[in-house]
Amino acid sequence: MKNKQSIYVFLLLLCTTVVYSQEVEEAETTTDVQTEQVLQLQGEREGSSRIFRVVETMPQFSACEDELDKKEQKKCADVAAIKFIYTNIKYPQVARKNGTQGTAIVSFIVEADGSLTNFEILKDPGDGCGEEAKRVLESMPNWIPGTQRGEGVAVKMNYPVQFRLENGKKRKKTKRRYN
Repeated sequence: MKNKQSIYVFLLLLCTTVVYSQEVEEAETTTDVQTEQVLQLQGEREGSSRIFRVVETMPQFSACEDELDKKEQKKCADVAAIKFIYTNIKYPQVARKNGTQGTAIVSFIVEADGSLTNFEILKDPGDGCGEEAKRVLESMPNWIPGTQRGEGVAVKMNYPVQFRLENGKKRKKTKRRYN
């Protein structure tokens, strides 16, 4: 019970970080963004479909669609995503035994229809934490897709998942592993 509470606290803190970083990204974009500039990831897709990094309306977890205020809807969706992760995550036994902690970063694409594809672990603290973060994110329901000029578009996202133990063990520092 205590471990779940500690994971929940850190996931809630992570939510704040995610909300802040997305607000910064949104503040840097304007509604008159040229899609030919920096937004397209070169060479990731063939044909006319594009993958964007930043769009006018960023994708969000599918929750709170009934909220009228966009900022409140975004906050509510971010909290719902954190709750989803908290409910479904299982701290890997090997990581718990070894005292492994850190942040796993998983990259994925939110497609124009809201489905999530192309999961990739970008940063893994080790001992199964990255795989667990990927597993939980893969199990998420469809998101509300990002939009550019009023149309749903594919957007590449990087999502951090924090792994922390709060049982009195001294924190074991691990080397960062980038894929």
